[in-house]
Amino acid sequence: MSPFKLISSLISAGLLVFGLHAAAQENILWTFDVNGVDGQHPASNLIFDAKGNLYGATDTGGKNGLGVVFELLPQANGTYAEKILYTFGDGGMNDGTNPHDGLVFDRHGNLFGTTLEGGVGGYGTVFELSPQSDGSWTYQQIYSLGTAESGLDGTFPKGTPAIDAQGNVYGTSEEGGGNDAGAVWELTPPASGTTWTFTAVYEFQGPSNGDGQAPSGGLIFDAEGNLYGQTSGGGVKSANSGICQCGTLYELSPQSGGSWKESILYTFQGSPNDASSPVGAPVFDSAGNLYGASVNGGPDFIGTVYEVSPGASGWTDTILHSFSNANNNLDDGEYPTAGPVFDSLGNLYLTTTNGGAIDGNTAGGVVAQIHPESGGTWKETILHSFPASNSDGYYPEGALLVDTGGNLYGTDFNGGGNGAGIVYEILSPDALAAPVIAPGSGTYSSPQKVKITDTAVDVTLYYTTNGEAPTTSSEIYTEPFVVSKPETIRAIASAPGYLQSKVSAATLAFKAAKPVFTLKPGTYPKAQTVKITDTTPGATIYYNINSKTPPNKSSKKYTGAIAVAENDTLQAIAVMENYAGSAVAEAVYLIETAQPTISPAGGTFSKAPTVTLKDATPGAVLYYTISGTAPTAKSTKYTKAFKLAKSATVRAVAIAPDHTLSAVASAKFTVK
Repeated sequence: MSPFKLISSLISAGLLVFGLHAAAQENILWTFDVNGVDGQHPASNLIFDAKGNLYGATDTGGKNGLGVVFELLPQANGTYAEKILYTFGDGGMNDGTNPHDGLVFDRHGNLFGTTLEGGVGGYGTVFELSPQSDGSWTYQQIYSLGTAESGLDGTFPKGTPAIDAQGNVYGTSEEGGGNDAGAVWELTPPASGTTWTFTAVYEFQGPSNGDGQAPSGGLIFDAEGNLYGQTSGGGVKSANSGICQCGTLYELSPQSGGSWKESILYTFQGSPNDASSPVGAPVFDSAGNLYGASVNGGPDFIGTVYEVSPGASGWTDTILHSFSNANNNLDDGEYPTAGPVFDSLGNLYLTTTNGGAIDGNTAGGVVAQIHPESGGTWKETILHSFPASNSDGYYPEGALLVDTGGNLYGTDFNGGGNGAGIVYEILSPDALAAPVIAPGSGTYSSPQKVKITDTAVDVTLYYTTNGEAPTTSSEIYTEPFVVSKPETIRAIASAPGYLQSKVSAATLAFKAAKPVFTLKPGTYPKAQTVKITDTTPGATIYYNINSKTPPNKSSKKYTGAIAVAENDTLQAIAVMENYAGSAVAEAVYLIETAQPTISPAGGTFSKAPTVTLKDATPGAVLYYTISGTAPTAKSTKYTKAFKLAKSATVRAVAIAPDHTLSAVASAKFTVK
């Protein structure tokens, strides 16, 4: 069911309440730095990949000051990490500069975009970034605009490119072309090699012929392959003085033989009753109506949101909202510079670069929702006003990105503490609560039973385990499931009449548990037996004895109890498929040398007795005293039996290789 048919059914059922009644929560996902590496001043819209990573470009910044392409990767703790995919100026003196507009993916995952300036003649470029297996991206400048004589191929590209199913890239140039009124162009990928083929799809004729001028908002396709866009000027012959040259909405239809035919669907009339200078790309609804925004027009000359609808007698224009500062209305926005986007329930969202108010003070732009009401009218709600200071971002210039839950993502050209701009998220208060995944992100030593819940009733939960963003076509959660290898689980909640929840994520990593020795480290009077256990089911244990190298999979495999008959240091690890290796467990065991025996065992003697010392530990060396002091390894070394000429107490110890000193043996002798 289309979102617009869904709206009608929900109104009938009494399930849908239009409008957001309070400012929505803003999250700042990234603040651009002025460190000479990060980008600065983003003006582009954002796009998602299948895993929920965000991509965009900054107008300036990077080590060359000429802009960057960046990726923001959501982390399990809710923050984002940035990755710079390309820094402009790294490609040499003819590299593009100032990537002002948005990016687009082709079906192979390659990114395409334009730079407003740079290239061979300084008139802008078209580039491609291709992902590599090692995580890097390869940059290629596929075309340098303005290289044809007099700039017949168009100069200064504006707007996000469009890509058809064959991988052809389409874009608009604000100037150039045969009439210097701008052009629409196509770049065809090479069958082999790296050279793309440029084709001028259409060169605008400008006001002299009543055609549009300065196409600056990008393009969209319909299902039949026709292209649609807007010009910010033209539409009326310049000879008709006093009539606004306020721009056009046009269609380009492919013809046999490779040519294209232009049709002007609507010519904007300007203030006070119509739009003027449309911006960004228009957007279709399911009925074939086109929606857009204008930077000027309306009663207060500060912009509009409009709908242009096809009919039997042509296309007609309806103003859905005129931005207003009349009667000291500081709350409303002023001057949108990008087109609107739809959510799944048919609400429109857009930004304005100026206007809004915070505590009665003029702000630095707004995020606005324009939502349909039951009587066929549309109502505006300001979701967020940006303060005209660095406490938040301000001056949102690019188009918004909306996810399936109605959450909005965008960029601010300025602000953010460093003054270099931000990437932000505006949460939809009408969306379902995000699911809870338990256990959450962490490192575990055994398989985990994962449960997904949501606070709302009668919801359907969808999840993925391959790291990609879940959709309503993903696996439906019905009962807890076991995860036994590293996985990132992502989940959403969905229910009729509600916006889909944000994506919840939990990254489960696995590491084998540290092995445990059944015998505590310590000193023992005799040989011992040691067993090694591990709590990770199915883990294999490897160990070594008295090795300077920690154990690994090439070490001895543990199969049974280990005999410890001398001083030994045991180390062990546990290894399990799909798990990280465990921490090294270590235990030091010290075995005492056997206590010496003294023969005879002491007593009273009428003549000097002969004393013999022995020890049961092979290789043991004995030491003794007859002075009453405690024997050590520095005492008299025993080499043979000795006689006691007078009364004495014989004390003896023994020490064998790889053993500790024995207990002291003692015998008292009395000689009369």
